[in-house]
Amino acid sequence: MATHQQKQQFAFASRRMLLPLAVLLVIALAAKAEKHKFSVSQLVNAERQDTVNASFPGGEREQAKYLSLSINTDKHLKDSIYNRQGTVKIQFTVDETGNLKDFVPIEDGIPYITNLITQSLKEGPIWTPKKINGKPVLSTQQVLLKVSVDKWGIMRFEF
Repeated sequence: MATHQQKQQFAFASRRMLLPLAVLLVIALAAKAEKHKFSVSQLVNAERQDTVNASFPGGEREQAKYLSLSINTDKHLKDSIYNRQGTVKIQFTVDETGNLKDFVPIEDGIPYITNLITQSLKEGPIWTPKKINGKPVLSTQQVLLKVSVDKWGIMRFEF
C-alpha cells in the first residue's frame, strides 16, 4: 500500500508532466493555425459566433427619445389615456435590411399607446439588423413602456 508521501510525489510528478504537454498542444495549435491562415483563438473557439444585436439608430437612448417625442406630440393622447396606468410591450421582427414588420402586442395595458408606439416604429427610421459573423439575419425585438401617474397627476413614461 502506498504511503501518503508516495502519493504526494506521484501527484507532483503528474503535474510536472502536464505543463510540457500543454505547451506542446499550444505549439501544435499555433502551427495548424499558421498553415491554414487563421488564429489560434478561432481554432479553439470554432463554435463561437460573433453576434451583434439589432438596434435603433443611435441606440436605446435615442429610441426612448424618439418614442417619447412621438407620445408627447400626439394631439389626442391626454384625452385618450387620462389617469391611465399600465404596461405596454410590443414585439416585432427586424429583417435583414433593418425594416420592421410583424408587430404583436404582448402586453396591451393601454391600447391607445400600443397603437401609437406601433405606428411610430413603423414610420420611424430603419434599424441596424442583427448580424451573426457579419451577416445580417432576422431577429425579434421588443419595446417595453411603463406608464404611471404620480400623486400630482403627472404621467410618467419609463422605457
